[in-house]
Amino acid sequence: MDEVFRSGWYPSIGAFDRGNSFLPPLDEHYAKNTCDLSTTKINTLKSLMTWGTAPNQYCPSTGSRKKRASCAIIDYMREAQTGGKRKTLSPGMTFTLDHDVKITTLVVNAKDIDGDQVEVFTGSHRKDCGANDLGAAFLIKAGNFSYFAGGDLTGDTDQKVAPVEQLVMDDARDVDV
Repeated sequence: MDEVFRSGWYPSIGAFDRGNSFLPPLDEHYAKNTCDLSTTKINTLKSLMTWGTAPNQYCPSTGSRKKRASCAIIDYMREAQTGGKRKTLSPGMTFTLDHDVKITTLVVNAKDIDGDQVEVFTGSHRKDCGANDLGAAFLIKAGNFSYFAGGDLTGDTDQKVAPVEQLVMDDARDVDV
């Protein structure tokens, strides 16, 4: 997400993400000093960022692996939450674009369109908060053409990552790209 917002993109119509329980906690001191936010803006932000300052099972808030919401995530939340633009992806969610192009969410947060789910190793084991384990994959169809977009899905259980690739294997088997 940081890369997207560093490029200058902000949501104007809608922003779909993985939901609150997978975000790093808000660190008020960091937000004020590094992101240059006033106490008033931080208080407003806390009301929008409903996951708050508590760590979650994927992103620890103490020790050498401490994670916190970056300035880019904070900016995203401020923009996306305002006006109800922020939505949470779920497996099976389909978007229809112009010219009958359809985008279907096959997997998100280690759960697939069929309701199958795999175990995600917690953030105490990993520096990345399980980000790729909790990623999303999509099937994009335009007429007879189909394209699988899966990014950095994980699959090597020997490396202590969730076998998310196995979840989408059947759903993405017959694609053109």
